[in-house]
Amino acid sequence: MLTTSEQYAALEVADDPLWSGFSTEARERMRSLKILGSLQVHPILLSALAKFSQHEIERLLRLLEVLIVRYQLIGGGRTGRLEISCARLANEIYKGRCRNGSQAFTLLRDIFPPDREFKETFKTKQERNNQKARYILLHLEHQERKQADRLTELEPSLSLTLEHILPKSPDPSWNPTVKKDPTFHEDCTYRIGNLCLLTGVNRTLGARSFDNKKNHYKKSEILLTNSAAKYDQWNRQSVERRQAHL
Repeated sequence: MLTTSEQYAALEVADDPLWSGFSTEARERMRSLKILGSLQVHPILLSALAKFSQHEIERLLRLLEVLIVRYQLIGGGRTGRLEISCARLANEIYKGRCRNGSQAFTLLRDIFPPDREFKETFKTKQERNNQKARYILLHLEHQERKQADRLTELEPSLSLTLEHILPKSPDPSWNPTVKKDPTFHEDCTYRIGNLCLLTGVNRTLGARSFDNKKNHYKKSEILLTNSAAKYDQWNRQSVERRQAHL
């Protein structure tokens, strides 16, 4: 119990000595799972620490992060179903009937949303939790940079804030847009397509007009924020187009 309790505590702390021999990527996945609030995977990880090699634990961490993003964060799947599946997998690992990440995926396949379902759900996803929204946008930014052949990643120490393009409390400049579509503000403020990341120097944008914000977006080193400046106006169609791209 003493050994396992120390391991359990380490599941909440990516910098715990337990993870010192693991790759930087694996420790980042531990941080991500903490942000995502995925307590249901803890029994799996405890079993894996007892039975898997380090290489297979790192493979398993990738699988679990993807599962939580697809099933829970984006898909909004039922927690009870996830809990049952995770408990079953933890038991199979501990009893030696599941020996690697590939077998773990097979055992989780019934709750693993396929690509098409995931993409369709993503198109209408809203996220009110700032930490989770930043997580989504930051990972999408990394992917965008890869596709654009950008060799440089964003500085890890860069101070990033979450920006709502259509503000939560818009100033009067937004009135014409909102009057044309009375439910626009209610429906789209927290849509992922309406969110972007800003560096610390741009925190003062707040409730300003879209035309005013565009000038700041154009100067941003964040590709997905920069691309938001390509829209002539910001309305429901713009949010949907951008979210489909994301």
